Amino acid sequence: FPSHDTALQIIGQKSVVEMQVSQLNKTAPCGLGDIKAKLFSWGVNFNGILGDGTTDDKSSPVQIGDTDNWAKVSCRNAGFAIKQDGTMWSWGENYGGTLGNGTTVNISSPVQIGLNSVWVDVKTNGVHAFAKKNNNTLWSWGVNYNGILGDNTTVNKSSPVQVGADSDWAEFATGEGFGAAIKENGTLWIWGNNYDGVFGNNSDSWPADNRSSPIQIGSDTNWAQVSCGEYCMAAIKNDGSLYAWGENNYGILGDGTTDSRSSPVQIGSDTWKQISLSPENNQASALAIKSRGIS
Repeated sequence: FPSHDTALQIIGQKSVVEMQVSQLNKTAPCGLGDIKAKLFSWGVNFNGILGDGTTDDKSSPVQIGDTDNWAKVSCRNAGFAIKQDGTMWSWGENYGGTLGNGTTVNISSPVQIGLNSVWVDVKTNGVHAFAKKNNNTLWSWGVNYNGILGDNTTVNKSSPVQVGADSDWAEFATGEGFGAAIKENGTLWIWGNNYDGVFGNNSDSWPADNRSSPIQIGSDTNWAQVSCGEYCMAAIKNDGSLYAWGENNYGILGDGTTDSRSSPVQIGSDTWKQISLSPENNQASALAIKSRGIS
């Protein structure tokens, strides 16, 4: 597909409300488009990731299904979306049960995950996924290497299992080999693979420090937002201060070095509103929005 160094309008509507971009060179972008919340996708259609019932690549947006009630979307090797009625759907590559539908068969169009209509958010980073229910419980499924599913096992799951027993999760994110979440009390938790100090607990002992259930990062109670890269993290506190730690390939942590960090370090002294880390080290980058503008 041709590249461009200036912005182009992609979908012929003026009200795209949510976007997700999947792994470069393997799968394709997908997004929510137009005021009626229709779902569109385009790009490389590896294992049916575009969700249009085919495996043919698309160089312009195609609608996924014929409904107009989608509310949330997340995609990489597989696509996940939640409808306004709280049902959750998946499609694409189903390695290790990634799609959460009880099978390991690839699917090129959306299939519902279970029968529940209680889902409010979903995020994926490859071959596993996390989702939150409207009772603030956290659930996971897919490949469970190094305990990334957080269910106190290392066994793959082809349907959702609960992460711990808590029902006070507010925000969550997923990296390549770990998961992270913020509770309603502002504490920050992590589990999975502690490669290069991503646990933020002043240790980079791998695999000895891997955990298959959530452990708290420090004792602070003022975390507001979290984002995960491949093996790094960034998080914003209630006061807008930004912190990062873990693997620092290409300077993705933004601390002026390329040194990995095993505990959170503050990034500058500005006030930040939102942070997003890329999921791939060979494409390591971060984007953040300040409280008054874009960085």
